[in-house]
Amino acid sequence: MAFKKFKRQTHLNEYSMLHVGKHKSKTCGEVADLDPEYILWLDTNKEYTISESLRIKAEEAKEWANIRDFTVWEEMNYAR
Repeated sequence: MAFKKFKRQTHLNEYSMLHVGKHKSKTCGEVADLDPEYILWLDTNKEYTISESLRIKAEEAKEWANIRDFTVWEEMNYAR
C-alpha cells in the first residue's frame, strides 16, 4: 500500500521571513513593496497561503508601480 506524501502549507504574513527563492532573508512585507508580483505568485502556489493583509499590500504595491511607470512614461513623452 502506497502512502501519499502530505505537504504542509506555510502561512505567510507581512512579518514572515522567506527562507528560499530569490528573496531569501527578506520579510514578505519587504518583498511586497519591492516585487509584489512574487508575493502574488506565492499565493498561487499550493504550498503557501498568504494573509489577506499581505495580499492587499502586494496588490496595492503592484497598482502603484503601474501608475508610477505610466507617470514616468507620460513625463518622458511630454518632454519631447
